[in-house]
Amino acid sequence: MAPEGGRDGRCRVCASGDVRLFCRKDAARYLKCRACGLIFLETLPARERMRDHADDLYETGVYSDYVEAKGLKLEHFRRRLAQFGDRHPHGRLLDIGCSCGYFLEVALENGYDAAGIEFSRAAIDAADPQVRRRITRGNVNDLSSLGAEQYDIVTAFDIIEHTEDPVDFLRQARRLLKKGGCVVISTPDNGHFLRYLLGCRWPMLQPLQHTVLFSRKSLALCLELAGFSGSTFETAYKVVSLDYLFDQVREYFPTTHKAYRFLSRGVRGGLLRKPRTLNIGEMLAVGSPAGALGRTLR
Repeated sequence: MAPEGGRDGRCRVCASGDVRLFCRKDAARYLKCRACGLIFLETLPARERMRDHADDLYETGVYSDYVEAKGLKLEHFRRRLAQFGDRHPHGRLLDIGCSCGYFLEVALENGYDAAGIEFSRAAIDAADPQVRRRITRGNVNDLSSLGAEQYDIVTAFDIIEHTEDPVDFLRQARRLLKKGGCVVISTPDNGHFLRYLLGCRWPMLQPLQHTVLFSRKSLALCLELAGFSGSTFETAYKVVSLDYLFDQVREYFPTTHKAYRFLSRGVRGGLLRKPRTLNIGEMLAVGSPAGALGRTLR
């Protein structure tokens, strides 16, 4: 069972008690820390419930769209790797929360010795057989199943927002890095204008998936507390098609999705499926281990 509350209502990153209700989402409550800007679930769902929900999404929900959009995702990860690959153009790479292994395929084609960890059996089953053997099934909240292995690069794309304790998650990731290695994170940016525009309708508010949603300030502090230094931040772009984008938000904006489908009937399908690089409100952070394990606020 996942731990209850944010340390007795305190922020999950900086431990400040200066928090307020951000919004109610279904039966859940998201709080916002006034000190660092983190938005977080007041009460965490059970790990088993989150895992079962993810498997359902891979089998019948939006994650099934992800699996089917392989060509689009491979192009996305090729462009993503180009954003940070010059830090370590070769070596051992671990992708935490690797889903069905599309980034692993891109890393392998670029000469990395790549492996992944994923908790959804449905996601692993959807991986290419040559990649599947490189994936360890495990929960990202406990990376001990990886043993004493060490890597030049540890990536965590769209995963830290699913964790129970993001500082502990990054500390575990730090211990997996070789000297001179780096961690690369992508995650929703709660300072993006869409969060302000949409409020409680912001699609990133997903109580059975997203436990923490960072501002750049709170993610920088999280990295520092976990023992990283010199972290850099930039926009994390997504490669999507219009069809894929509107299908991804159909659960949150069904009327908009129906209108898109109606208006797009007369448009040539190739235009709607063309890959486009968009800023949908995510950030990319790169950090390197500091000399010490990091300071403690908690």
